[in-house]
Amino acid sequence: MLRDHYESGEMPVLAAPAGSAKSFSLCMHGIQATTASMVAELSEPQSGAPVVMWACLGAPCTGVYFPLYPDAILPPALGVGGERPSHKSPWWRMKEIQDKVARAPERFAPMVWKHLRPLENAMLEQAAELAQRVRNLRGEHRRATLSRFMAQNLVHMTRELGKVEAALSGAT
Repeated sequence: MLRDHYESGEMPVLAAPAGSAKSFSLCMHGIQATTASMVAELSEPQSGAPVVMWACLGAPCTGVYFPLYPDAILPPALGVGGERPSHKSPWWRMKEIQDKVARAPERFAPMVWKHLRPLENAMLEQAAELAQRVRNLRGEHRRATLSRFMAQNLVHMTRELGKVEAALSGAT
């Protein structure tokens, strides 16, 4: 739903005319673009399932949602960044990808999706399995398991971002 661009579906659109209704889609590719988004998955407290927040750095239509757990330790790389672009920052890397896709969405968005959508689907599946495994874990063991999963996902995401960057560089 957060990837909505009206009749274009998930396909990013070129900037809509200022003030038009289409400049205010959920993905915000009109006046400006979404800088990040999140979906929280809440469970019944007695179920033992972890709370998971699916975060996307950059625009949802070109980004990947990855799981974050508030009961775990956030991977340090997610805190890297500042006002200036940095290749060490996952957010800045996603921003650069988003900007390239915006120049020719029909051409570049499928290149991004080829790498990031399978990764996102795998993380969704693995997060569901993880939720079952950690239901009965408590304390530090639970925290370490969730932290390790986030760190592994960040490694996978970083690797796929490299593939996306290479594909876009070769196509421009």
